[in-house]
Amino acid sequence: SSDGQTTTGQTTSLTFSNAGTYTITLTVTDDKGGTATAPPQTVTVNPVVTPTAHLVNISTRAYTSTGLSSVIAGFIIQGTGACNVMIRGFGKGIGLSPLLDSQLLLQTFPDGRVLATNQSWATGNDINQIPPGLHLPDSSDAGILTKLSAGAYTATMTPESVVGVGLIGVDQVSCDANTQLVNISTRAEVRDNLQVVMAGFIIDGPGTVRIMLR
Repeated sequence: SSDGQTTTGQTTSLTFSNAGTYTITLTVTDDKGGTATAPPQTVTVNPVVTPTAHLVNISTRAYTSTGLSSVIAGFIIQGTGACNVMIRGFGKGIGLSPLLDSQLLLQTFPDGRVLATNQSWATGNDINQIPPGLHLPDSSDAGILTKLSAGAYTATMTPESVVGVGLIGVDQVSCDANTQLVNISTRAEVRDNLQVVMAGFIIDGPGTVRIMLR
């Protein structure tokens, strides 16, 4: 092979310890000493990715209205690749405001380029691509399944008509190597009792992760 390994036998194999692309040349010798060499072949060895603890969900429950009382969740995807994310806006489905009908607006930050909008998760996405655990409880709840490159984004949740307490969340469905969801910061009207602002998050994977709550 191109890394200097040689091996012989009727059945043989090579082991590569490091990631990379290697060239392998096979030479066959018969019982009379004749030889034949096959054209070189290449094999690519991918690096082993060790799972670590990471954020998979970040969400905020808050009073949801229009204008300055709209709920704006800003989040960051960090790394060199992209992530498939599910952005969910719970209105009626959260059960605290049975008439709240949520809608979502996804934009890049800070330039505000509109990437997607949704008023009903069941009609605005390919449902077969949404993991069952991320389905929303009510058809009027909003949801956006999309692939986003590393960068900063905002998701704004507003009611279509009736205000109330809703929940906005971002779920990491899958990410390229060395890419992950790392931050959410939500702007919302701060109230009391059942209308307090409440942030929730889920950490998945072995080990621990250090976070900063601000």
